[in-house]
Amino acid sequence: MALNPRKPLTTKELEDILNSSVFSKDNDSINNYEIDTVTVCGTNSESHSPAKSPSPPLEVSVSRGSSPLSDTFIECTANPDGSVVAVVTPNKEIPSTSQLPVSSKRRLFTSTPVAKRRRIIMSDSPSDDPDDPEYKAADDSSDDSSDSSDGGAPPSQASTAPPSQASTAPPSQASTAPPSQASTAPPSEASTASPSQTSPPTQDSSGPTATPSTSAKHLFQLSPGQCRPSDKTVWSRTPITTHRSTTQNTQTYRKGLTAKSHNAESFLDFFKLIVDEDMVQSIVTHTNIRIDILAPKFRNQPHASVNHTCPEEIWALIGILIISGAKQDNKKTLADMFSIMHGPLIYRAGMSENRFKFLLRALRFDEHDTREERMSRDRLAPFRNIWEKFIKNCKEGYIPGSDITVDEQMLGFRGRCPFRYYMSKKPQKYGLKIIIACDAKEYYMLNGIVDLGKQRTEKVAPGKIGEYYTMKLVEPYLDCGRTITTDNWFTSMSLANELHKRQTTLVGTLRRKGYVPNAMINLKIERPLQSSIFLYKENLTMLSYKPKRHKIVLMISSKHNTPEIAENKKPKMIHYYNEMKGGVDVLDNMCARYSCSRKTQRWPLCLFYGMPNIAVTNAFILCRMKRGIKIRRLFMQTLAGELVRPWAEMRLQQRGMKSSVKFIIKSCFNITCDRPPNETIAAGPHTKRRCKICPYKKAKQTRTVYSYYDKPVCPVHSHVTCNECED
Repeated sequence: MALNPRKPLTTKELEDILNSSVFSKDNDSINNYEIDTVTVCGTNSESHSPAKSPSPPLEVSVSRGSSPLSDTFIECTANPDGSVVAVVTPNKEIPSTSQLPVSSKRRLFTSTPVAKRRRIIMSDSPSDDPDDPEYKAADDSSDDSSDSSDGGAPPSQASTAPPSQASTAPPSQASTAPPSQASTAPPSEASTASPSQTSPPTQDSSGPTATPSTSAKHLFQLSPGQCRPSDKTVWSRTPITTHRSTTQNTQTYRKGLTAKSHNAESFLDFFKLIVDEDMVQSIVTHTNIRIDILAPKFRNQPHASVNHTCPEEIWALIGILIISGAKQDNKKTLADMFSIMHGPLIYRAGMSENRFKFLLRALRFDEHDTREERMSRDRLAPFRNIWEKFIKNCKEGYIPGSDITVDEQMLGFRGRCPFRYYMSKKPQKYGLKIIIACDAKEYYMLNGIVDLGKQRTEKVAPGKIGEYYTMKLVEPYLDCGRTITTDNWFTSMSLANELHKRQTTLVGTLRRKGYVPNAMINLKIERPLQSSIFLYKENLTMLSYKPKRHKIVLMISSKHNTPEIAENKKPKMIHYYNEMKGGVDVLDNMCARYSCSRKTQRWPLCLFYGMPNIAVTNAFILCRMKRGIKIRRLFMQTLAGELVRPWAEMRLQQRGMKSSVKFIIKSCFNITCDRPPNETIAAGPHTKRRCKICPYKKAKQTRTVYSYYDKPVCPVHSHVTCNECED
């Protein structure tokens, strides 16, 4: 059929061209005609007046498809200048219908049910800006999926742009791709057609329909109108193919122990990396001040022990708490713990029951004189110094891997506290909430912040609290290509964008926000079970997954950019989240399994009990990485013995210590030396005492006592030996 490029054609004439012999049912006809590109001038006389300039041409390109596929494709693309490009890929059948929708950037028409699996790419309000990422994504992909109820409309309904200019597509633009892929015009030539140029789409956009896909059979596609949230955020239904600047999967760090941790050898060395000497010395200083205040109240009580404490005794106190956690005695009363018949020997070898109770009452962690002034600015003032030193030591002991989990931990507490929380879903419903960042695979606690409620140390906007805590916790680990996993209390689109700027990705569940389309979480929309909806925006991917009839999981990720579905019909984004989300939960479970915490009405003491729980867990993880220790209970028992032993040996040298207690200490710590050399010391004048070995009526007075037993012994019942002798 002869074509005159300068003569405008009506819609009926365009239909005749598409159904002419040029578009034969077999490839041989095309080869005979030797036509690669056919250019015709198309016009729509009803929508353009004669006074206007000639309308742009309608370009019809023929691309030869491969023979294995028995499908014919016609793809129409609207150019920015108003022209329409129709690319036809024939093989066996010629489509009997053809229509260009009102608001489509690109329309793919197919003739067979096999080809109908590749659907229409549509948008209600397409962008005319070629620099728009959604515009480029739509033009760059011909495999995108959408829904169409039929293969096309009658050719008589095919709309044409008003002919004002004549343009001819060069033969080089003719597609040679197989019939399974339709050729498209360059992205710079694609735009949307005006409503006056096209007929209404055949798809009903009132509700979404399921979308089969060759890569994921359980994808579910929303209509363009349902992708619009209340805050007018623009979401795309096609993956954004632009390059992401984040350096994910690029490690600029070395996971594992730091140089400081590599020098540790014994269990005690690993523990003192977390709880160091400075912390204990600070506790000793402030506790002795409190003992001076409490001592007058106990002087008249029998068996009262109100002496000043020392670092060795505080280490022994921590050791007793640790061994009580290992033996799960933290819920027992002190009478049961220190019982002669039922209690472990190490409790009484460390200190007496009365002394243990008195120390717990006298423990203080800050200066009492300036506490009121500091608490007006900081609610955590009574424990702030110890907590900051503890967190600093945790950071310096370990370099995390590529995945970090941020979540909260509850320390059970029912006393009076200005920042006590109630969380119904936690095992401890009332308590102090600590926001923790830990390694997602090794469960090492990296950083922690005590949540002080509304009166925080820094002013935070109500909707930015989760973002504030997350950014503050992971600040030392940014700019290294790591991935942060959070739950819906922390996750937000602004947090993902902030982390993206710091070369860090985010994966987390999401609550209902203004930027979330209602169709993503609407249970009233009929969706198949285990169906997934993906939406994209710049570097973000939003997922809506329906695992059950009355449940929808909403997630957002800056790490995943493709709609990947696993074999069990779950998106890979959910598999990744399930694998990484439990870092803090596992840490919390490890702390609760062998907990050192005891019932108390003082919230600083509650934090003090929680500190050894985390410190022991972190020390065990470091020791496991270096020495391969696998049983934490044995680690805690050995560590407790190393903490109590120095103070127990000092007790052996104290005068007036009961022989039964000395026997317990020797038995518990396997001290083989029966007693030190029998050196005697002369008491001062006028201090003669009765010999403890002589009969009462015949006892002699003596000034000589044995230092080991602190008992006066007369020369008849004693003998002097050299210090160098063994006996």
